[in-house]
Amino acid sequence: MSAVNLRAANNATFRFSRDLSDFAATYPVASGVIRMQARLSPSAPLIYEWSSANVSGGVVAFDPSTNLAVFAAPECDMAAMLGTLVYDARLELPSGVCVPLFSGWICWTPGVTRMATDAGNEAGVAVILDTVNIDGAATTDLVAQPPTIILGLGPPAGTPEAGQAFYYDTLGNAFYRVVYGVWVAAADGNFAVGLLLNLSIPGNFWLM
Repeated sequence: MSAVNLRAANNATFRFSRDLSDFAATYPVASGVIRMQARLSPSAPLIYEWSSANVSGGVVAFDPSTNLAVFAAPECDMAAMLGTLVYDARLELPSGVCVPLFSGWICWTPGVTRMATDAGNEAGVAVILDTVNIDGAATTDLVAQPPTIILGLGPPAGTPEAGQAFYYDTLGNAFYRVVYGVWVAAADGNFAVGLLLNLSIPGNFWLM
């Protein structure tokens, strides 16, 4: 089961599409029920549900010609969503077998623009683009960062520099790595070579 983290606005129609071709090659998806539930934690009470068995509220529409499943909900329902919820989706087959599809968390961004007349149904959802962004997909591939040698302007000879550099992984989670930089000034006192010893946590990172 793949992990997919989502970010949605709580003042907009919820629309998230997912290609289920890999599952449709093995299971009769069209004859089953696709269900997705969101909770504060896996054992907490249900906060919201999307289902292909629903006719209003949180609905799921599956197109067997494209194997695309569209999860939708009206903006009036999303107005009550705050913070981050965990979720997962599964396929419930007529035999009673349940097949996990994907899981992750949904983070709701507080919206500003809203009306008392915001729609209470999903009319027209099929013709709009996705309003829910994929915030990240989990990966188990770890890449250790090597020590880095840089060129730059440095302080006078013999002056040590130390500090910390902040990094972010591919999911946007903040990490920090302690960096000790020792600079050796050139003869003219301007250009220097700095050696950064990067004491890193393995992961996929970029420097901000």
